[in-house]
Parts: sequence; structure tokens; C-alpha cells
Amino acid sequence: MKQTLINIGVNLRSVSLNAPTLTLTPSLP
Repeated sequence: MKQTLINIGVNLRSVSLNAPTLTLTPSLP
């Protein structure tokens, strides 16, 4: 259970870090 919570936290952190770059780059088809 704790491992899944850690994975979710890592995924959210990676998404939050990638969000600015995704918004700056033009949307791909």
C-alpha cells in the first residue's frame, strides 16, 4: 500500500515538472 502511494507521489511530481514544457511546446497531432 505504501509503495503505491509513493508511486502516485512520484507520478504527480513528474507530471507537475513536465506540465510547463508540455504547455510551451506546440501540441503534436
